[in-house]
Amino acid sequence: MRFPTIVFIAVIFCTPAAFARGLPSQIQPISWVSCKSSSFNQWFDGAKIPARLQCGYVEAPLSYGSDNTHEKVRLAVTRLPATGKKQGSVLSIPGGPGLPGIQVPIETEELNEGFDIIGYDPRGVGQSRPKISCSTQPDDNTDDVAGNTANTADAEKVSKTWLEGCINRTTLHVLKHLGTDEAVNDVDVIRAALGEDKLNAIAFSYGTQVAALYAERFPKNIGALVFDGVMDISDDAFSSDYKQALSFQHSFERFAAYCEEEQQCQLTKAHATANYHSLLEKVDNLALTDENGEEIGAGNIISATTKTLYSSEDWPELAKLLRSIDSDKFDYQALAILDKTDEQATEAEQNIRPRAVNIPKPQYLTDSNADVNAASAAEEEAANLTLIGCIDSANPGGNLKQSRLKEQKLVDASPFSNYPVKAQSPRNVCDLWPFKGTMPAHIPVVSAELPPLLFVAQLYDPATPYEGAKRMATFFNSPLITVNGDGHTIALSNVNQCVDDEVIDYFISPKKVRANKNC
Repeated sequence: MRFPTIVFIAVIFCTPAAFARGLPSQIQPISWVSCKSSSFNQWFDGAKIPARLQCGYVEAPLSYGSDNTHEKVRLAVTRLPATGKKQGSVLSIPGGPGLPGIQVPIETEELNEGFDIIGYDPRGVGQSRPKISCSTQPDDNTDDVAGNTANTADAEKVSKTWLEGCINRTTLHVLKHLGTDEAVNDVDVIRAALGEDKLNAIAFSYGTQVAALYAERFPKNIGALVFDGVMDISDDAFSSDYKQALSFQHSFERFAAYCEEEQQCQLTKAHATANYHSLLEKVDNLALTDENGEEIGAGNIISATTKTLYSSEDWPELAKLLRSIDSDKFDYQALAILDKTDEQATEAEQNIRPRAVNIPKPQYLTDSNADVNAASAAEEEAANLTLIGCIDSANPGGNLKQSRLKEQKLVDASPFSNYPVKAQSPRNVCDLWPFKGTMPAHIPVVSAELPPLLFVAQLYDPATPYEGAKRMATFFNSPLITVNGDGHTIALSNVNQCVDDEVIDYFISPKKVRANKNC
């Protein structure tokens, strides 16, 4: 099974009043406790916990609709208290869909001086409960195909079995309410639980879809809202995925041009994909294993390459890895760093993980001898991304042939990662979903009461194409900061001072008139 390119589709047309249905009238304030206490330190799985970081929970309805049964979800939240005189709070809305957010990816003491920095794990994710649960162990009848999905029909059987397992373990009743629709209202519950009259937030990647829908539903509740790595919610499912696949290929070819111009690796701009596939074939022929005896093959190189396309700062390291394939000293350390398996690779994943292309497969689908006792963090995040995408955008019951053709078109749009080359692709797992998605695409409905928002985009973003950010900024009549760079999300990461200064100034003075700006 290939985890599908996830579609970021928007919410159905209706009035803001209808959008806001079902919000609880009595929301309890958050009881903050040091994250170092025994009640919360397990949230971080051994990672270093900032000394000032505080943890707590927010309760929200499982359903905000007419089927509200008074069942609750508990959202895990964190806070870095303001170091000076507090002006408010800034909520970080994480990407994915399905990435955790309690380890806040904001690195600026200047903003933290006047604002509490708030992170959270969205419903169904991380330390929030109930949580999406998918077994990594295949059923007995899939053992014979788990390690060999070359046959399209067999691959679809594995997808179906896996999906049924996720539904059975999480329950369909719960899964129905773990999509973006309810997650948008959760943001307003968090705002209220923080005691804030207005929401100040920065959204990354898929989180910008949540933010855009929030801007439609709760325009009066917004103080300042920043979008970075912007999703175009006017695109339908397939268009969104197809544009992204083309964008990844373009970024890969830009990396190849860098290699050629700087004489950094074997790739050339004219023959980038062919050169790359030759290197992948060599990797497979080398029969490499890591220090734990696990096989290293072309899939590891593709995964590392895809992740590296998110930040041009890592391109020299990727070039170094590719050079080592032709030497007798394969660079295991470079692979570990780029594939985010090295212990030192601790960059905040909210900013860097793919939303779609080349998500690592669950281990049981690639290794019949895998340890099946528990899902890894990468497997959990891949499952979250798939299931939340299906909840939002599934269109079951379509023509099987057309479904496969669409999937193949996505593969063909990003040929660098199509190795070994496949001429037919299994249908998207979301085509097997038991109900239609809840988030059809549309042009945003913008209230006259909505204050100016702020958009940030990089010109050569592989995951969220720049043209989509331009459209979204135009839809919302708001300024766009353009960065002439390669990468996905950049704000408040100490990478571009021009961007950080503009974003911080916007939070401090959100009513200040601003124009489009290049950084």
